[in-house]
Amino acid sequence: MAAGGKLGTVSVLMPNYNHARFLPQSLEAIARQTVLPLEVIVIDDASTDDSVAVVESFAKRLPFVRLLRHERNQGVYPALRTGWKECRGDYVIFSAADDVLLPEFFEKSLSLLARHPRAGLCSALGRIMSEDGRDLGPYHTLVISPRACYLSPAEFISTYLRRGNWVVGYSALFRRAAVEESGAFELAARLPWHLDAYKIFYAGAKYGACFIPEPLVMWRRLEDSWGFQLLLRQGLGGLDTVKDLEDCLRQPRCRGLFPEALFQALWRQAIDVTIYEYCRRHPDDLRPLADLAGRLPRPGWVDRAYFAALRRGWAGLRATKAYLTWRKPWAERWRILRRKFPV
Repeated sequence: MAAGGKLGTVSVLMPNYNHARFLPQSLEAIARQTVLPLEVIVIDDASTDDSVAVVESFAKRLPFVRLLRHERNQGVYPALRTGWKECRGDYVIFSAADDVLLPEFFEKSLSLLARHPRAGLCSALGRIMSEDGRDLGPYHTLVISPRACYLSPAEFISTYLRRGNWVVGYSALFRRAAVEESGAFELAARLPWHLDAYKIFYAGAKYGACFIPEPLVMWRRLEDSWGFQLLLRQGLGGLDTVKDLEDCLRQPRCRGLFPEALFQALWRQAIDVTIYEYCRRHPDDLRPLADLAGRLPRPGWVDRAYFAALRRGWAGLRATKAYLTWRKPWAERWRILRRKFPV
C-alpha cells in the first residue's frame, strides 16, 4: 500500500502470442478502468501477426503501456519472467491478452487490499465470454462470502479444505513482494503447468487473501487457448505434474505453511478436474479413467465402488457426473442441484 493509506500501484503483465485480434479489447478495457494501473507491460513472444503494431498504437496514446519483445517464441512463462524483471507496482496481475478486466476491477481490488495490506492476493469472480466476445454467463466457482472480506492464512487453508479451490486465477491481483518472496519464477522450469497455483497457495497461506463476491473479469473461452491445449496435452498422465507442485510446496521456504490434509485435497481436486476434462472430450469411452484409482489418497467406499464400476464398463457419463457431484462439499452440491433443478 502506498504511504498515507492511499491505494497501491499496479503492474499488469500481459504475455502475447498472435492475439492481435483480442488485444484492442483487452487494452481498451484497461484504459477505461476507474483507477488506472501504473504500467501495462505487454511481452510479445515473437508473434507473426500484427500484434506489435497494435500494442505500439496503444503505447502512443497511453503512456503506461510498454512493449517488450522476444526475438524467438519462448512460451508463456518465459514471457512473464521477462516482464517480471521490469515491473515496479506494489501489486501485479498476470493478465491474458484475450481476457477483459471490467471497469472497476482495480478500484475495488485495491480498495479492499488497502484495508488489508498484509494480504498476499485478492480474487474476484468472473464471467465467461465466447471467442467473438459474447457473454456466456458466470464462471461457476465458489462464493465463500456474500460480502468482500479478508481471510487470514489459517482461514485461507481451512476454506480450501472445507470447500475446495475458490480463487479465480485470472482475477488474482498479487502483492508483488509476496510473489518475489515465493521464488515463483525460479521454479518456472519445474512448474510449467502449475506456477499460478503455486503463487496462489504461497501468497494465501503466508499472508492471507481477499475475496470480492462479484464478477470483475471476463475470461475468453478458446478451445485452442494455451490453457485448453495444456489439458489436451496432459491427458491422464498430466497428474504427474501435480507431484511437481507438491514437491515445490514442500520446499524449505514453505515449511510450516501447509498441513498434510492440504496435499490430499490437492490430489483430490486434480483427479476430479482430470475426470471432468476427460469426460468432456471422450464421453463414449470412460474406461481409461479406471487407471486413476491408484492415485486417490484415502479412497472411501463410494470411490472404490465407482472405480470398480468403471473397470467393468458399468459406469457411464451420468454415473461419473453423479460421482463428481458427490465429491464436492455440501454447499457446492446444493448449488449444483439448484442450478440443475430450479424451483
